[in-house]
Amino acid sequence: MVDDGSKQPESDVPAPNVNETEKKQSVYEQLQNHPHFQKIKNHHFWHQSEAFWNKCPKWLKYVIIILLILIALKILFSFFAFLFAKKSTGPPPVPVVVAPVQQMPFPVYIPALGTVTATNTVTVKTQINGKLLRVYFTEGQNVNAGDMLAEIDPRPFLAQLAQFEGQLARDLAFLENARIDLQRYKTLYAEDSVTQQTLATQESLVKQYEGIVRLDQAQIDATNLNLFYCRIVSPMNGRVGLRLVDPGNFVQTTDTTGLFVINMVTPITVIFPIPQDNLPQVIDKMTVNKTLRVEAYDRTKNQLLSLGALYAYDSQIDVTTGTIKLRASFTNDDSHLFPNQFVNIKLLVDVLENAIVIPTAAIQQGAEGPFVFLANPDNTVKNVAITVGVSNDNNTAVTGAINLGQKVILQGAEKLRNGSKIFIPSNATNATNATNATNATNATNDKKSKKDEKNDPKPKSDSSTKTKPDKHEIQKQFMKKENHVQPDYSSILI
Repeated sequence: MVDDGSKQPESDVPAPNVNETEKKQSVYEQLQNHPHFQKIKNHHFWHQSEAFWNKCPKWLKYVIIILLILIALKILFSFFAFLFAKKSTGPPPVPVVVAPVQQMPFPVYIPALGTVTATNTVTVKTQINGKLLRVYFTEGQNVNAGDMLAEIDPRPFLAQLAQFEGQLARDLAFLENARIDLQRYKTLYAEDSVTQQTLATQESLVKQYEGIVRLDQAQIDATNLNLFYCRIVSPMNGRVGLRLVDPGNFVQTTDTTGLFVINMVTPITVIFPIPQDNLPQVIDKMTVNKTLRVEAYDRTKNQLLSLGALYAYDSQIDVTTGTIKLRASFTNDDSHLFPNQFVNIKLLVDVLENAIVIPTAAIQQGAEGPFVFLANPDNTVKNVAITVGVSNDNNTAVTGAINLGQKVILQGAEKLRNGSKIFIPSNATNATNATNATNATNATNDKKSKKDEKNDPKPKSDSSTKTKPDKHEIQKQFMKKENHVQPDYSSILI
């Protein structure tokens, strides 16, 4: 190879690639010529920004660039911190409310809707025709048997009585004269001075006058009875209602409304139907001479009105409804029950000893059946399958892998899964502690009253004792809410 002497000096820097440089320039030119880029450059804001940037001093340009870099770094740091925290901590704990699992005697009730009925009801009507003269009662007053309630004008009957007594005196005189003549005719007939026909006629006349006298006496007795009916008296003990007829009106025996109505409300009864499927259980309890307790509540089922006992059931089942009517008696000394009042009835038919009881709201429904969430000591939950038994108010007796002292999730279960983390707010903890304290107090009171119920098994009214218990205390004993210890019902079925 011939060396022409024009050899250039070697250099350590490689020569640039002409093709790559031209390619970059062509791409930049394409970008400059792109329609969207041209629109941006032609925009008024772009020209203002470019003019502002060109007029800015160099130090201000450095400050703006540094601020933009810091903002970008902050955004990137926050994004990666969020991703790292999400991967490391997982979902946050779920706030829940818990309730303790309790073991207690659990009452079994049959609920029903009953109607209060008076033990006896009498519509007082007049038994004679006359003017209603006076009324001696106050509307709504409690009356006793024999009390005079109203009076009908007796003057027409007094006049009749005087008339009939005068007729009786006249007819008695005729009778006496006829008897004297008969005695004379007998003497003359013995002497053969008169005929036998004359004697027989006189004997018939005496009998005729005797009949007239008896008729007069009967008329007097009837008039005396009408005078007795002028005084309207109470046929029984009870409460008289509003009067239906005011004094001054003429009343008759054909009137259909009557004068007023008297209801015996002490004691009082409640009639209520139960399903025919529950009838054998009720009959079995009554057959062995056990009194079944009946509790009457108001419309809202929050206020206990009275306690009573079941004593009768109907002789046949209503085929249209499939129910049978029962009647319970209440002393009603406090007058909380009123005729025709609708009440909610709870018939106590059994008591489950040592039953596991949880709030009904804690029971969840799943594809495999009912279950509950149990709170673990490490603030996690697990779902446990249960078998639901009878329910009473807000509590339910259950069976399953749950024990006394464990805690079930009462609120917040819709956000939980098996193994989810939870935390219990402080207010929920305080509420649970307050409930436990109340349960302990009620349990002590129930133990004290257990001996009294055994000595007198029949339910009594609050006013039957010298010291009337507080109505709210009765509600605590017989109407228990969720997380609430039930009283000792072992002495109720006697």
